[in-house]
Amino acid sequence: MGTLKLDKNQLEAVNCNRNVVVSAGAGSGKTTVLSKRFLRLIREGNATVESILTLTFTRKAAAEMYERIYRDMLLNKDNPVVAEQAARFEKARISTLDSFSAEIVRSGAYRYGIPAEFNTDNKEVMALAERSALDFILRRQSNRFLREYISLHGFENILTKLFVSMAVDHFTIGDPVNFDNTYHLQKNRLEEVLAEKSATVDALKNRIAAMPPGKGKSFNENIRICTETPSLDGVSDAEELEKILSSLKLNLKAGSSADAEIQKNLVRELREEQKLLMNAVGSLKSLPLIKGVFALLEDFQREFLEQKRRQGLLSFQDVAVLSVKILLEDTDLRRFYKNQFTHIMIDEFQDNNLLQKELLFLLAEKKGKESPTIPKAEDLEGEKLFFVGDEKQSIYSFRGADVSVFKKLKGEIVSAGGNFISLNRNYRSEPALIDFFNGFFQMVFESAEAPYEAVFESLKTRDPAEGITPELEFHYKPYVEDRDPEFLDASEAEAYHTALTIRSIVENGELMIPGEKGSPRPAGYSDIALLMRSTVKQIKYEKYFRKLNIPFTVDSVRALFMEAPVNDLYSFLQLLVYPDDRSAYAALLRSPFLNLNDDVSALLLMRHEPAFALPEEMYNEIFPEKDDLESYLRGKQLYHRLLSLRDRVPKSTLIRILWYESGYRYLLMNNRLYEGYLEYYDYLEELADRSDSAGENLAVFLDFIRNNLGKYEKIDDLDILREQNRGVRFMTVHKSKGLEFPVVIVADTGSAGQGVEEKKPYFYSEDFGVSLKAGGEGKSSENYFYSIAKSENMNKLVAEVKRLLYVAMTRAQTHLLLFGGHGKNGRNTDTDTGKRTLLNMIERSIPEDAGIVKKIIPDYREEDTSAGTTGGSMIDPDKILELYEELPLSPRDLSRNSFSATELKAVSGNLSVSLPEKILPSISSDSIIKKNRLEGVFGTFCHKVIESGIKQQDFDLTGSILFSGLTDKERSALFRDAEKLASNFLESSFADSFLKTAEIESEISVLLEYDQKGQKIYINGQADLVAVLENEIVIVDFKTDQQMKPSDYSEQLYIYRKALSEIYSKPARSYLFYLRSGEEIEINDIISEFIL
Repeated sequence: MGTLKLDKNQLEAVNCNRNVVVSAGAGSGKTTVLSKRFLRLIREGNATVESILTLTFTRKAAAEMYERIYRDMLLNKDNPVVAEQAARFEKARISTLDSFSAEIVRSGAYRYGIPAEFNTDNKEVMALAERSALDFILRRQSNRFLREYISLHGFENILTKLFVSMAVDHFTIGDPVNFDNTYHLQKNRLEEVLAEKSATVDALKNRIAAMPPGKGKSFNENIRICTETPSLDGVSDAEELEKILSSLKLNLKAGSSADAEIQKNLVRELREEQKLLMNAVGSLKSLPLIKGVFALLEDFQREFLEQKRRQGLLSFQDVAVLSVKILLEDTDLRRFYKNQFTHIMIDEFQDNNLLQKELLFLLAEKKGKESPTIPKAEDLEGEKLFFVGDEKQSIYSFRGADVSVFKKLKGEIVSAGGNFISLNRNYRSEPALIDFFNGFFQMVFESAEAPYEAVFESLKTRDPAEGITPELEFHYKPYVEDRDPEFLDASEAEAYHTALTIRSIVENGELMIPGEKGSPRPAGYSDIALLMRSTVKQIKYEKYFRKLNIPFTVDSVRALFMEAPVNDLYSFLQLLVYPDDRSAYAALLRSPFLNLNDDVSALLLMRHEPAFALPEEMYNEIFPEKDDLESYLRGKQLYHRLLSLRDRVPKSTLIRILWYESGYRYLLMNNRLYEGYLEYYDYLEELADRSDSAGENLAVFLDFIRNNLGKYEKIDDLDILREQNRGVRFMTVHKSKGLEFPVVIVADTGSAGQGVEEKKPYFYSEDFGVSLKAGGEGKSSENYFYSIAKSENMNKLVAEVKRLLYVAMTRAQTHLLLFGGHGKNGRNTDTDTGKRTLLNMIERSIPEDAGIVKKIIPDYREEDTSAGTTGGSMIDPDKILELYEELPLSPRDLSRNSFSATELKAVSGNLSVSLPEKILPSISSDSIIKKNRLEGVFGTFCHKVIESGIKQQDFDLTGSILFSGLTDKERSALFRDAEKLASNFLESSFADSFLKTAEIESEISVLLEYDQKGQKIYINGQADLVAVLENEIVIVDFKTDQQMKPSDYSEQLYIYRKALSEIYSKPARSYLFYLRSGEEIEINDIISEFIL
């Protein structure tokens, strides 16, 4: 707020002595109102600091609220009552709703077999769900309903998106899902739907049949079909219903007469009802499968909840459910909390749900009453509850928020004698922005009839800042069907254009903002926030900001494990635990810590010594240059220092030494392009602190880092404290909520974001509970309830996207710039993708007289993005190539002494071995294998199938994990072909000749040592199958190649024979078995000792 003076509505909220719902729009000063109301209650003697329960949505908001209220009390300590209460402020009850709920649950956890010292951790619950679900499915894999559902949707889908998802989102201690009730509810409703929809279809069909004949052929054909199609009345058999409905194929091309238009409207309506009825029929046919899967989920739920109880592990949803259940059942505990608090204030209530409302109603219940059910609004104390929220800013449905609860709450409180107050004056944004918002958001929120839709109320303005002219800009990249490949794609062009625009704004002083003393000043980089719906494309913006030398910070780091700083620090830390890790040693030698050249690094690595173990007598030989030796010795000294500290100090101390004392930080500071990396230290330090808090050693921490290296993924809840903001702030819209910035750029508005999952095996509906996708790919077999729930989820998602746009744009204080470009799939506003695309909402809702400047984002070439970056003019690559070719060759002796058996063909040259060659039969999945580069993976999979066949074991369905990312249809094709190829071997006379009598070993690793001119040479490999017979061994190497070319493997099989003969002390024969043709080729040629 720009002033401490309260306006009329704010004063009304502060002084209200009834239960009240306050609708606080963006920038309306709600935090000020909450703080002033707290102070007023204390000053007037109506409450003490411990009798006011103040609840917020996040820990950060709770901390800010605590600080704000305490500061206001200190400013009013001349009042003796306030001064006395301020001295006791540590007793103030200001917390998140989650932590308060956990306090209640700890008091009554014993009722549900939960230890009082339980742990609330959603990540651990997820990990437990993943382990438990996999174990359950594998134990129940013979269940016919499970097998049928997996065949419809794929193993991974059923594992992660049904069992794990249900466990995490819906299996709660205190309120488990009643699958039997759900089944009967759906079955009964299905019977009603069949009767209702059959009657509707019959009525529409009869209206068309009763129409007089017309001129058009299709018009009359529709009448004939409707006349001859039997009535659905009394038909209950699913097959018969399907048959009748399938015959009802009507044509929309009925002509252009008045009767034709009437008929077309009837046909459209009939088609829609026909589709719903077909879904209902499909559901009727799927009832046995639904009942069977429900029974499985019921068993899994029972096991999973028992494991959570036993481990004392709860989700936040568990805590929310249990807090309400415990207060309902334990009336003494409810009475205690009711008496403890005289007033309850709740901030951001739009981000809560029905459970939280029920909890607050129980706490506010009239004294002397302990109802066995949730109290109604009229059963509450009349002046205890103070709700603050804004339905337009409800953007946390993924955390369980339900905006409809807040919308309904207004009516409940008012009908029971309470108040509703609207804080509708925006003190944050310039009046010109507010004028634009009022026109724009009236269009965005125009249809708000559904309970999950927000209602927009026009905002009032403050006085404008002197000398400031707000800028409103819309930068748009049109979609081009056949884009010239020499230009950047649309998203790259938008990112580069955004960076260029920001640089121009700052360097040319284009946008003026209010200064500290009120006088205008040019906006700097730190005054700008770049907001995006998600961080998926953030890396593109980071790239161009670095190229254009624009400082920035990121609030949601994604590229942490892709960039050099973390990789460099990881390499050093890895060697403290694993000094023989040659990959880490190689990376460290070339990193800024040592910066050794390629020749020296190669010579050190070829010695196969642990890190920094080079004998001193070798220094002169390895390091011809003094500078290289000094770098090595500095690195060695640092290494041994850290090694001595490894088990004695926190991991963050090791990282601090590497970052600060080694000079790494100053390397980054020396180049402005690298300034964005400076905060990577803070993120890595935070991760190290978390690891220390969890009691993990350095090896476990390194495992976590190693598993994430090279991944562009967001790490949830990884927040750091910044002493100051260094440049443009990159934030998601969710992270920006509650904040404000002089200049806001809403970028990447053309991205549709994550939609409703098409392949999800279930949806959850408030009316019908768990709704399974009971059919396959065909629309006609889709579950009726699944279709309703899916549509409901989609509509809720679109409604939340509207609110997301409101939050993003209302962060702006002075200037607002929108950027976006259409992709191939988001342009059609009638599709689900188009409906949830911010850009479509923006284009549709900008008023004609809005005063927003529209600019087209031009095409850019890659070379354009290099112009003007650090380093001056662009470098001509042809000139570089010309100079490179003129350089003299430097001979190097870097001989290898370790080879794999498969490398020997290239090393040994062509051998005069005469073996057959030919093209082998194709298989149906060849195109899938080629497109996805699965040649190696498919071969491995075939080996696994063969191994299972030899052991006479059922092949584990989890084998599908090898083909993650493929469609179910593609997986099925690969499975069929793998089984076919495996049977070519298992059913062959060749396999029959030894499988029954030999001891079979699979994937045997071998290592063969040679003495080559005084140097040890090592050759390694892995034989697919080894059959150990009484007098000999048979070696088989399986090939899924499309071409038979045995000579390529002569050297490889020679190594296997030589090594395995020595291991088993028996002569060896070796074969290639081509799985496509079912042919074995014996290869027993004598190969000379290789010249390596």
